Amino acid sequence: MIKRAAVYLFAVVATLLLGWQISLSLDSAKAFSYEHRVYMSFQSWYASHQMPGEEEWQAQEALILRAIALQGRNASIKNTAGRLYEYRAYQFSPQSTALRMQYAEKAAAMYRLATHDSPMLVYPWMNLALIKMKLGQWDQEFFQAYRKAVMLGPWELAAMPVLVEIGLLVYPNMDGVSRQFISAYIDRVADGAGPMVGGQLHNKPAMCWRLQQMGHPKAYERICGT
Repeated sequence: MIKRAAVYLFAVVATLLLGWQISLSLDSAKAFSYEHRVYMSFQSWYASHQMPGEEEWQAQEALILRAIALQGRNASIKNTAGRLYEYRAYQFSPQSTALRMQYAEKAAAMYRLATHDSPMLVYPWMNLALIKMKLGQWDQEFFQAYRKAVMLGPWELAAMPVLVEIGLLVYPNMDGVSRQFISAYIDRVADGAGPMVGGQLHNKPAMCWRLQQMGHPKAYERICGT
């Protein structure tokens, strides 16, 4: 009897564990599906240069919040949520400055949570630095995020142009130590991937002017050409 009871107990526990694993797998699949739909939506908004209506935007916000509810420790989902809120903050018009700031702060909060969940991922750190730069918050958290992004993704192709631009834009407002770090990073990028980065700068003339003002002729030549 004892042996049969033990076998029965083992079967019950195994069944419960299997059910739990299946439930987790289904939740993960649902969360990934929701995140992917949101990501594809705002990518299409950017590509088409067409702002979605309020109802469509709210539907995407609801999807990403459902994904977070299913996968509360998933940094990628929170990073996507941050990008959705950042889109709302800076691509929607007309909207009040207060509303713009509200969504920008929501984006920063999502990026911040993503860095806590997965501190070794480069993009949440990069996006946190970028949104804080847009908010004019050039504080210790901003520079920590920038430094982390540089250290985690020194040759990340999609990150380098963004990090170079951030560095060039905030350079005049930084202290001496921070300026040295930014200068060293831009010099390293220029040596290793200057032409590629130069071709991906969003506002190349303005960025090259800033680089010229920094007094780095070699980096200027590699990134901006002669």
